[in-house]
Amino acid sequence: MALLTTYTSANKVILEAPKTVTASRAFTDWYLQAHIETRTTYTERFKYVGMDYATALSCQAAMITAYTANGICYANVVASPTGGAMWQVEVNYVIDSYTVQDL
Repeated sequence: MALLTTYTSANKVILEAPKTVTASRAFTDWYLQAHIETRTTYTERFKYVGMDYATALSCQAAMITAYTANGICYANVVASPTGGAMWQVEVNYVIDSYTVQDL
């Protein structure tokens, strides 16, 4: 079997399907004002498998670029050997957002 020289949906393995979890809680501050705090977490995990070294490095660079905003990469992107000359690139993307609203 030849090593792949592309990273497409054909060699993409979903490790954790994209999901969004939202949790809210009410609280009162020191001034006895009521608020609602909402935390939203988006998670996505996948990897590209079966690539040669050069393709894995290209894939890693592309994933870092895709998950970078304002100069910060919000994903953990790791290229690693899987045996022989075969490489994989794993992407773990988790982003949190917080909002506080007055009641």
